[in-house]
Amino acid sequence: MDGEIGRLIEWLKAQGRWERTLLIVTGDHGEEFYEHERFGHAYNHLYDEGIRVPLLLRLPGTAGGQRVVQQVSLRDLAPTLLHLVGLARPPAMLGRSLLPLVDGVRWPQPAAEAERYQSQSYTEMFGHRGSCRYRLAIRTAQQKYIYDAEQPHVKELYDLQADGGEQHNLLALATDAAERRELDRLRLAHMAGVLPEIFTAEPVTWGEVGDDPAVVERLQALGYLE
Repeated sequence: MDGEIGRLIEWLKAQGRWERTLLIVTGDHGEEFYEHERFGHAYNHLYDEGIRVPLLLRLPGTAGGQRVVQQVSLRDLAPTLLHLVGLARPPAMLGRSLLPLVDGVRWPQPAAEAERYQSQSYTEMFGHRGSCRYRLAIRTAQQKYIYDAEQPHVKELYDLQADGGEQHNLLALATDAAERRELDRLRLAHMAGVLPEIFTAEPVTWGEVGDDPAVVERLQALGYLE
C-alpha cells in the first residue's frame, strides 16, 4: 500500500497537480492479531486494534507536518472536505471540520468547538453478515466503554492511558456506581436515537458479483464470500 500511494504521489507531481491536490489516507477498520484471542476483523469487538485507524491529511500548498493528538472520527472527513472548498456543512451531516486542528491560523476554531474534540466518539456495529448483533463503543481520549447486546451484562471499561492494550476491564472490578450509571445513560441515549433509524431504513439491495474468477477470488480472500 505504501508503494502504491507513492506511485500516486509521483504521478500527481509529474502531472503538475500535487500542489493543488488534497490527499487523505485512511482505513475503514483495523485488524485483530489475537490481542483478544481473535484473528481478522469480520466480527469486530470494537477494541482499538479493530477501530483505531490511520488518518493522514495533506493540504494543498503546505510543507512539513504535525501530529494531532486530539481524538477525531472518520465522520469528520466529509465536513472537512466541504470546509476546504468553501461549502457549508448540511445541518444533518454528522462530524466537524478538522481544518482548525491542522491549521488554526487559516481556519481558527471557535472556543465552543474546541470542547467537541475532547468529548465522546461512538463506534457501532449492527447486523454484520445477516446477524442481529449490536455492539457499541464510547471512546474518549482517556477511556473506552464497550457494550455487546449479545452479552448485555458483560460491559467493559478500559483506561486507555494506563492500559492501551485494553486487557483489564475496570467494570469487572469494584467501580463507582455513579460512573456505571453515567456510561449506561450515554449508551441508552445514543441507542434511542440511532436504532429506530436502523430498523426503519430501507433495506440495502446488493448487486451481483458476476462470474469473473479474479474478482471472486479477491472477495473470498477478504472474507466477503464463502
